[in-house]
Amino acid sequence: MNATRILVIENSVFFRKELCEGLFGQLPAGSLVESTSDPIDALEKVRLFQPTAIVGNISMSAISLEGKYFFPVLAERSKVPIIAYGILPEARDAALRIGATDYVIKPSDNGEMPGFFRHLAAVVRREAETKPPNHVGLSPSGSGGARSARIQPGTVMTLAHWQAAHQKNSPQQAAHTPPKVSAPTTTAKPPDNLPTTHNLQNHAKITLIAVGSSTGGTEALSTVFKELVPPLPGIVVAQHIPALFAKLFADRLNTECALTVKEGEDGEAVQHNTIYIAPGNKHMTVVKSAAGYTIKCGMGPKVHSCRPSVDVLFNSVADNVGGSALGVILTGMGQDGADGLLRMRQKGSPTLGQDEATCVVYGMPRVAFEKGAVEKQLPLQMIASAIMQIARL
Repeated sequence: MNATRILVIENSVFFRKELCEGLFGQLPAGSLVESTSDPIDALEKVRLFQPTAIVGNISMSAISLEGKYFFPVLAERSKVPIIAYGILPEARDAALRIGATDYVIKPSDNGEMPGFFRHLAAVVRREAETKPPNHVGLSPSGSGGARSARIQPGTVMTLAHWQAAHQKNSPQQAAHTPPKVSAPTTTAKPPDNLPTTHNLQNHAKITLIAVGSSTGGTEALSTVFKELVPPLPGIVVAQHIPALFAKLFADRLNTECALTVKEGEDGEAVQHNTIYIAPGNKHMTVVKSAAGYTIKCGMGPKVHSCRPSVDVLFNSVADNVGGSALGVILTGMGQDGADGLLRMRQKGSPTLGQDEATCVVYGMPRVAFEKGAVEKQLPLQMIASAIMQIARL
């Protein structure tokens, strides 16, 4: 087999490095392996790197991008095989339905990883030979083609070497690397009709936390939730995600987090120390009940072309929890959640938003911030500690 170019898409920085090295050791001389955790960066690297095949974590398929789910967009843009992997055997059919050409089960035992890398590399080689790359819109004389011509056949080039050359020659790529955060917080000056708590501690006891996110949100939620420790109120989450993957995403988070993480179910009572992910293609709301709060899940019309909608969740929290809720809006495209978060703040809720420097897409948090709905903007890495400062029981 000829040298290959593999693009790896994985949201764990540690496993991404391990996977790149494991695949690289199984590929022919002259092969290249590039990686990313960012869906927008992945599309840019498809254009510049021109991969022979793409290897991606099945959880990344749940990301909403340009109004579509990520894997179908990736398949359309790349015109190359996409080999998905994940820990759940039952995810295979779903992976094939949303654009993957094959699905490989990732073992839970680290001792089985060498075999996993060998099998994955074999699948990559087979698929790349079966379906040669067809990069639509890429001129052989374009920047990607020129960069390819400089790679000498038969040379084993390491990932670090290629990345160094790529960053040196690609100003477009540098634009996708988030800058270092220098100012840790930004407090929004609210309109005259909004309360302000300044230090986010002058509020009623928090009895519920509501979180909304979209593009880039699966990784952002993982980053935040892995840092949370009990005791905390129940957390309800609206992440734009397809129906097939909401439970898979919740199950994955449940293996990573100290809190219990599950897919929300209609009629379920909200419990402390539990995170409820809205089911894909269903709105999730919160209503008052004798025991506290109850989750309601249903279809209903799409809001901002989204179901689940962050606005639907936040509005229900504003109506039924009032100032005893904490609202958080994370990375995402569009404006879903901005109005609902504003209503929460008008009811007296403290509200947080992810800052521009750490967002994959600074859309939803930006609109919310500009409306005065975000009381304090924070880098992603600081949001978990802020949640615990404000809402710890």
